[in-house]
Amino acid sequence: MKQHQSQTTPPTRRRSKRRFDRDGFRELLENKGYSLVAFAKATGISYSGLRKIAVGTRQPSPNTYRLILARLDLLEGSLRVEDHSEHREAA
Repeated sequence: MKQHQSQTTPPTRRRSKRRFDRDGFRELLENKGYSLVAFAKATGISYSGLRKIAVGTRQPSPNTYRLILARLDLLEGSLRVEDHSEHREAA
């Protein structure tokens, strides 16, 4: 007779989600004298895409994120904040 092996699943670690800091981004643009139009031209990012990122309806792609950091002379990981938003489950 075979013995039933108990399989335990290791606890899953909840990975901290980080999102783009749109408020910090807009503040930096203002402090450095950029309008969204001027920043779009300086980085080659479309104005409409940049506007969506600035208002928070879209997260930047990794490439766009790097372009933003490079133009603002920031280090990798800058303009990231903890995402504390709660996801609502369908009722």
